[in-house]
Amino acid sequence: MPDLRLPRFGRLTRLRAVGLGLAAAVGLNGSAAAHPHVWVTNGLVLVVEGGAVTRLRHAWTFDEFFSESIIGQYDADGSDTLTGDEITAVHDGAFVSVADFGYFTRVRIGAADVAFGPVEAFTASVENGVLVYQFDLPLVEPIAPGTEVTIGVYDVEYYVEFMPTELGVTIEGAAEGACDTDLFEDEANAIYFGMVAPFTVRVTCAAEGS
Repeated sequence: MPDLRLPRFGRLTRLRAVGLGLAAAVGLNGSAAAHPHVWVTNGLVLVVEGGAVTRLRHAWTFDEFFSESIIGQYDADGSDTLTGDEITAVHDGAFVSVADFGYFTRVRIGAADVAFGPVEAFTASVENGVLVYQFDLPLVEPIAPGTEVTIGVYDVEYYVEFMPTELGVTIEGAAEGACDTDLFEDEANAIYFGMVAPFTVRVTCAAEGS
């Protein structure tokens, strides 16, 4: 599998760090300053079983300065790594409240939202000097084969900018060519006063053997 955490657009911020947790940063008054303040490159994997999409797997790579703020607070032993209790502390102190924002993930079939359950398999790490979150979002109901689904990862307040990797999305568990994918800028759901069309991926997977 290719490395999904390599940034596509090279837009790692040179701005100062804002806040000590992603949810805290997003919770600040957006009218007080220009946007965005935090940059994330998102490696997105769709897990497919029997042609049905069952979960989303995220890998969020943060910009240098936001990474510095989190690592500086939670890397208790100063090792430039995160392990054990440090990862738990990152989860509880800087990640868990992101649930209030739906993990910035919007899954739709047509105009209807698709629900997902609690996060699974969360971990935090330091890779090439920057912070990476990895976690799964299991869908409450699998998306049936042949169903077109759109998946957008973005902050509607545009305090955080999410950028896809060059692949846009990777499929796990389906035969090569079984899923059609299309990465596009979603002008129909533009954010930040209609000025930003968030990147969204359109996916349709065929049933096994079809």
